[in-house]
Amino acid sequence: MSPTAESASAQRARTVYLIASVYHALRATRLEPALKPLGITPLQYTIMTVVESHEGLSSAQLSRRFYVAPQTMGQVLAGLEERALLRRKEDPENRRVLLVSLTAKGRKLVDECGRLIGAIETEIFDDPDCPQTAALREQLQRISSHLRNNSTPPVAAADAPKRRKRTPAPA
Repeated sequence: MSPTAESASAQRARTVYLIASVYHALRATRLEPALKPLGITPLQYTIMTVVESHEGLSSAQLSRRFYVAPQTMGQVLAGLEERALLRRKEDPENRRVLLVSLTAKGRKLVDECGRLIGAIETEIFDDPDCPQTAALREQLQRISSHLRNNSTPPVAAADAPKRRKRTPAPA
């Protein structure tokens, strides 16, 4: 490899970095400002869209899907339930499990947010239905599925290698 090609390769941004950069910029400059007047965060909106398309998921299933602690998901769902945007009911097969569904008010909010998100997509992509955007969407879905199906949980503190205690050197 020539020195010029090598330096160009070293300067090329990593794809993972670009995906993260786009996400953070999109969230901060478009999603949060668009959703804030409706009193909802991008995470809350996304959770509600998943609940809409996968009615009856449990809080635990949602926490795994969003890679957050069950307690965190429980807090988010409790806030949405308090606002009457969703409801949780006991699973008839296991009373300890609460199944999540949207209320009519929640569906209305998801529809309203969806129109805003659609306008953002049109602004960003000019033509959200063009072949390049469709290919990007398919690639992102493949990546998401791959990560979801092949994720390994982070090393828990209990599983981490133990540190050996230092013994004082003999005097």
